[in-house]
Amino acid sequence: GQKAVRPPVKAPAAKKRIDGEMLQYYSLLIPVLALIFVFCYIPMYGIVIAFQDYLPGSPFIGEGVRWVGLKYFERFIGGEYFTRLIRNTLVLSGLNLAFGFSVPILFALLMDQIKTTWLKKTIQTASYMPYFISSVVVAGMVISFIDTDGLVMQLLSVFGVPKQNLRINSGAFPWIYTVTNVWKSFGFGSILYFSTISSIDPGQYEAARIDGANVYQTLLQVYLPMSKPILAVIAVYTIVGVWNSWFNAMVYLPHTTWQPLQLYLRRVLVENTADLTRTLSADEALEKALKMMSTAQLKYAMIIFTTLPVLCAYPFFQRYFIMLGSLKE
Repeated sequence: GQKAVRPPVKAPAAKKRIDGEMLQYYSLLIPVLALIFVFCYIPMYGIVIAFQDYLPGSPFIGEGVRWVGLKYFERFIGGEYFTRLIRNTLVLSGLNLAFGFSVPILFALLMDQIKTTWLKKTIQTASYMPYFISSVVVAGMVISFIDTDGLVMQLLSVFGVPKQNLRINSGAFPWIYTVTNVWKSFGFGSILYFSTISSIDPGQYEAARIDGANVYQTLLQVYLPMSKPILAVIAVYTIVGVWNSWFNAMVYLPHTTWQPLQLYLRRVLVENTADLTRTLSADEALEKALKMMSTAQLKYAMIIFTTLPVLCAYPFFQRYFIMLGSLKE
C-alpha cells in the first residue's frame, strides 16, 4: 500500500516572531559594521605597498606594478638596529606582561580577604586614582622623583646609594618603565577580577577549607580554575596594551639604548615625515619625498611585522570569547 504523506510541519508563530525581533536587533549593527569596514578594513588594502616598488599615483594592483616579495622585510630584519629593537621590546614587554598581568590579580585576591568594608573601599578607591591621572602629569612626577635631588634619590641616599639621575641610567630604565606602568593601571585593571571573585559560589571556598586546603591550595584549586575566562580577557588586554605601547618609553627615555620597536616605528612614521615640511620648502620637500619613497615600503613592512605578534596571540585566547561581550566558561 501507499505510505501516508505527512503534511509539512509549520514553524510556530512564536518562533517566527522571535526571529523577526532578532533580525531587528541585528540590523542595529549595520551602521557599526559599516563604520568598522570603511575605516578599519578598507585602509588595510594599502599594506600591499610593503611587497611592491611603489610610486605615488601608481595602481596597487594591475599592469605596471612591480612586486618585490619580501625584499623590504629582509632589509628591515637585516638592519643594524633590528636585534637591539627586538631585544628591547621583548624585555620591556615581558616585564610589563609579567607584573602588569599578575599584580592586579594578586591585589584583587588580597582585597577579597579584607572583611572590613570601609577599609576595603578606601584601599580600592586609592588604587583606582592613578589611572585617572594624565600620563603627562605622571611622567612629570616620575621624572622629578628620579632626578638627582628627587624624592627617590633622597630616600636611597639614606641607605648609602650615591645620588644620580636614574633617567639617564640605562640599567634602571626597564624597572622605572615597568613600575610606573603597573602603578598607574593595576587598581583599575583589578576591577574585572573583583567582579569575577564576587560571582564565585562561597560554598566552593567552604568545601576547600573543610577538605583541609590552605590559602595557596584554595588559590590554585578554586580561584584560578573558576577565573580562567576572565584571566584570558585580562591577558589579551595586557598583551595588546604592552605590545603597542610607545608613549611612556618616549617620555622617560632620553637615549636610544632601550628604544622599543614601537617607539622606533613611531619615529620613522611621524618624526621623519614632519621633518620634510618643517625644515624644507614645499618644492624641496616634494623632491626629497619622491627620493624617499623607497623607504615608504620599509615603513609598511615594519607595520606588518609589528602587528603580527598580537594577531598570532589572539586566536589562543579567542575561544574564551563569544558574541555580545560575554565569556565562555
